[in-house]
Amino acid sequence: MRLLILGGSGMLGHQLWRGLHAQHDTWVTLRRPVADFAAHNLFDEAKAIQFDDITDDTALERALGQAKPEAVINCVGIIKQRDEASDEALTLRVNAEFPHRLAKRCGYGALCMRASQVGVQSPPEIVEAAADCLAEAGLAVSMVTGDFDTVYNNDNGPSALTNITPYLDLAKRLGAPRIRVALKQESDIAHARRAADEAAELGIQLVHQCHTLSLFETVESIERTLSAIDRPNFGLVYEPANLEICGQDYGQATIERLAKWIFNVYLQNQLLKPDGALMLPTWCTGDVSFDLIPIHAPGGGDFGWVFAGLKAVGYDGAVTVHQSAQPGETPEESASGTADFLRGLI
Repeated sequence: MRLLILGGSGMLGHQLWRGLHAQHDTWVTLRRPVADFAAHNLFDEAKAIQFDDITDDTALERALGQAKPEAVINCVGIIKQRDEASDEALTLRVNAEFPHRLAKRCGYGALCMRASQVGVQSPPEIVEAAADCLAEAGLAVSMVTGDFDTVYNNDNGPSALTNITPYLDLAKRLGAPRIRVALKQESDIAHARRAADEAAELGIQLVHQCHTLSLFETVESIERTLSAIDRPNFGLVYEPANLEICGQDYGQATIERLAKWIFNVYLQNQLLKPDGALMLPTWCTGDVSFDLIPIHAPGGGDFGWVFAGLKAVGYDGAVTVHQSAQPGETPEESASGTADFLRGLI
């Protein structure tokens, strides 16, 4: 597969390049000359594109035209440890405004906000600026993931459940109806109940995504955990790709089984293969290898099957899209194409 990593020299970008370049035709964008990284054996000079500003649409168009990627992986973002983080205007433009403009232009009604855009670690003025940007763009927020530990699904992921108040404050300011959380072990269930009770006072839902290495790996464990939590405002982000990785049915039978808990649907696409570029460990089936592919690409998940199940149970909530671009597409074209594809299924 021909890939373009935006922000190849960053903490995440260069590690992705190390893991992908041997098996894929992998291009990168860099803010510094590629020669600066030669001592670390990083990057192919012929496949490195230098430009400074990811929000420069002209430069981005040139990079896409030069690399002609089948998939684009965006690793650009300003984190609090960088000097640039003190520049509030720049942080807002890179981490928040760009995806907001893109989403609205392509006909989406809401954004799912992660900590890389705004989270509990963000200064109040950044949260305010993000809320203003969303309002100006006319976009709702479907869900917030308030910290990086939940996104990374690491051992600290459940810590939000022991102090949910800052996450509720963030959700209230952004107008988000739900917060994504993480549970790793049975002892987290009691914390989930208490956090859900506090959230209920504000009319906010807590949700857990179908996910590897969590109490939400298998259909049986999802059902058992949600039954044990037993709170009407604690539900599920239904995610077919992770269920498939864990060897689970993700069609109508499972949707009907879990229907009363499905508060959100999250879509990404993959092709399971023994020599896949990516690998996820699971508790239930061991290590699983796969390639990420665009949502509307053939050979991956059966989204028609998924939407038939959602229609059967009367689901009318948000569908969150995690998308990769097709060859020669701009981000706008990719997002629009995905929206059109999903509307056809709906």
